[in-house]
Amino acid sequence: MFACDSSTHEVQRGEVINVYSNTLTSTDKALFTTFERASGIKVNIISETANLLMNRLIQQQQDSMLADLILLEGISYLQQAKQAGLLDTLSQGSIVNTIPVHLRDTNLQWLSLGYSANVIGYLQDSVDTLQVRRYADLADPQWKNKLGWGTKTKAIYQSQLAAMLADEGEDATTRWINGLAENIISTNNSPPSAARLSTISDTSAWLGLINTAEYAKSIDGNKPGSPGLVFPSPEAYLHITGVAITNSAPHPARARLLLNYLFSREVIQQYANMHYLYPARPDAEVPPRVSRLGEFRADTTSQTDIARFADEAERLLNSSGWR
Repeated sequence: MFACDSSTHEVQRGEVINVYSNTLTSTDKALFTTFERASGIKVNIISETANLLMNRLIQQQQDSMLADLILLEGISYLQQAKQAGLLDTLSQGSIVNTIPVHLRDTNLQWLSLGYSANVIGYLQDSVDTLQVRRYADLADPQWKNKLGWGTKTKAIYQSQLAAMLADEGEDATTRWINGLAENIISTNNSPPSAARLSTISDTSAWLGLINTAEYAKSIDGNKPGSPGLVFPSPEAYLHITGVAITNSAPHPARARLLLNYLFSREVIQQYANMHYLYPARPDAEVPPRVSRLGEFRADTTSQTDIARFADEAERLLNSSGWR
């Protein structure tokens, strides 16, 4: 599965490799079982919230446990790592070529492992879905005090805004996020921008932007009262998880070995199953609970181009009242 690099690295039992991630947890340890058994290398997962992790990565020259490989959810965090000069350049080869061009860095500093889609959630029997076919429809004044944020994850909204900035420009994107801020539910006479719902399943919300991974993980679409999903027209924007090797990796050969393992069809499929994602490899199977959500047309704008708008997306998000 990952023997192609074994000739460059003579494995010694007891060796370790450090993986920094804002999405892996101890429950994901099973993902690396085959790798550890076959290679004799122990995978050490360092898991933090995104902000703590990025601070640690940027200051990692002072860290006694340097990162070999990073696995990050959110294009904004991959961009931060790239801008900070933390990432090594991957060799062009069979592993890189398994990932579609729009899902990998144009400078080959990271590869997408999987992605989810940002879609429209709606309260069934309360919303005519013909009125909510596009992202822009969520900002229509007719939905004032009927909109839920739909997620707790700021990175998802940031990736959404970055994709819109790349696709539609600053003026249209600014109008859209401000329209959402005007429409979200107000509670206790607070301004709308202060009200945030954890999920669209809150019965006081009629509509919201929701992520397919969040939906597949926590919501049973067949259960009465559950929100329905609309995949937006003409295409849905993506929220990616990416993998990179650090340029200060203390064990670069081991990092390449683990990268090859993670992007094998079987393992990328396993990761997608564990995290309710669409695998970045087109030849890997989509998890059943995700595929049941329906088919959609995915945005194919280069994630590298989208990443360039990450800082502007964060500024817009903060100015709209997201806290």
